[in-house]
Amino acid sequence: RESAAQTIIASTIVLPYLPDRAWISMVLVSPAHRRRGLASTLMQRAIQNIESRGLTAWLDATDAGRTVYRQLGFTDVVRFTRWQGQARTGDHRGGPGAGEPAATTTIDAVTARSVHRTDWPALVALDEKAFMAPREILIGELAQRCPALAWVAQEKNYGESGLVGFVLGRDGEQAWQIGPLIADSERVAARLFRCAFNQVNGAVFCDVPDHQQAMVERLQQLGFTAQRSFVRM
Repeated sequence: RESAAQTIIASTIVLPYLPDRAWISMVLVSPAHRRRGLASTLMQRAIQNIESRGLTAWLDATDAGRTVYRQLGFTDVVRFTRWQGQARTGDHRGGPGAGEPAATTTIDAVTARSVHRTDWPALVALDEKAFMAPREILIGELAQRCPALAWVAQEKNYGESGLVGFVLGRDGEQAWQIGPLIADSERVAARLFRCAFNQVNGAVFCDVPDHQQAMVERLQQLGFTAQRSFVRM
């Protein structure tokens, strides 16, 4: 006998990042079924799953979700804002990195260039230090998905690899997403962002911690506007 059709009305996903943390994402409830405790129930089950593995739960919360998550014991770590802008390939509007070719450029002893295979161990190490958990598979998939947006910054006499930052990106249904972007200085971060930005055409999203005011100002100069905020917890 055929079973009755079922409709998914709520969801959540747990992404474990060993050795010590897991990420909760896609906490979604259909509009017609909100205010019934479904999100809280799914969150409790996700937290139980994470704690049973000896991991710590992390997530990025909207302002609406933050209230729910604080009741479940989550605390604020850092606030981000999603910035939205418009890129036009070949329309270089000045500033660091203007007019980038899609290969290699050097300014102030820092070389920005496309990612090479030999960069991978150092790139992964930079990401793990910043994210505080390994995610080599995830960033590897990003690099392969949009290689034109995969750039590194290299400086002579800086450690064994010389890498001082990198940027990755991806295509999306509504916009290009630039990030993750990790750099040892605001100057390098702005340069890497421009390298990726100059390779795309259309709407662009970029998530920036609110305390990174230099990057915020740079985005505003490029015509970006704040779309929404969220809190890492």
